[in-house]
Amino acid sequence: MKKRIGWIILGIIVIIIGIKVYTVLRERAEFLKQESIEKKIAVKVVSPASGYIANSLKFLGTVKGENQVQIFPDVPGRLLRYTVKEGQSVQKNHIIALIDRSMPGMEYEPATVRSPIRGVVVRLLLDNGMAVASQVPVAIIADSRKKVVAINIGEKFLPKIKKGMKASIVSDQYPDKKIPGKILRVSPFVDPMTRSAYCEVSISKPQGITLGSFANVFIHLEEKTDALLLPRRALIEDITTGENYVFVVKDDKAFKVAVELGIVNENKIEILNELSAESQIITLGKEYLKDGDLIEVIE
Repeated sequence: MKKRIGWIILGIIVIIIGIKVYTVLRERAEFLKQESIEKKIAVKVVSPASGYIANSLKFLGTVKGENQVQIFPDVPGRLLRYTVKEGQSVQKNHIIALIDRSMPGMEYEPATVRSPIRGVVVRLLLDNGMAVASQVPVAIIADSRKKVVAINIGEKFLPKIKKGMKASIVSDQYPDKKIPGKILRVSPFVDPMTRSAYCEVSISKPQGITLGSFANVFIHLEEKTDALLLPRRALIEDITTGENYVFVVKDDKAFKVAVELGIVNENKIEILNELSAESQIITLGKEYLKDGDLIEVIE
């Protein structure tokens, strides 16, 4: 009898413990479920905008006169003196230097070196008394009314570059200003030493840009003026599948939307899908999202 009562008491204790464990586990599950429901990922968003985009190649070049020449003396001798200074304007046939061609026992009148063009003295290359010869330049003269940027194009890009293509020039002197230009000349030959071809890009408004200064040239391979644009940082590229997609906000959730890309550059992407201007596209926080996650948009 006592043994039976003991088993009954033990059974009751087990039942009570089981009920308590079940209650605790159920409350814990409810808590985790509620926590999961309430947990939101903070994100920042943008809306698509219509605007200009270009796919460009960037090159560093040097500003020079469109008509720029090195000047060589007609006779050998020694440089007696220059008759001009760097930065000085000269006319065609202006005397820029005198050459002493005298030899021991023989005296000659100084020979003159003249500018073959109208322009500005960009550089005086020799010091007084230095030996000169017909193959040694003494000065560089440039017509500063028209300026170009001289660049070298790597041979792998050469098939994409054509005369007449549009370009933008950003001078070191005006880093916040893009000056329109176009390709004037592309050499059909590749220098075997540098594996590049010589190219000249015109500057539509050259005023204030100094000859000899550096400038960045952006050659536009393709461009659109009324494209649907998003910041590049909104794009997610799946390297496994090759899929491109963005996260779109709907009802406080983030949903993956595959996108078809048009022109892409360093800062912007063109979207060919039909996304409304009211769509909210996630730019910050997208790395932590899965399709359907709850989100909270922050400023």
